[in-house]
Amino acid sequence: MTIAFLLMAGLTAFVLLVPTLMVAVLVSGLARREVSPETVDELVTEPVEVPAVA
Repeated sequence: MTIAFLLMAGLTAFVLLVPTLMVAVLVSGLARREVSPETVDELVTEPVEVPAVA
């Protein structure tokens, strides 16, 4: 195997794996931000007025 072949194989693997890794990081970050009902109850401590829609 030549160095050019190894370089192209490594570059191809990098190009194919990096977008997959980026999507996995994005999805895991969104999943962590999901608010559970228990958290919402803890955040709202006093009554909140909702304006009427005209």
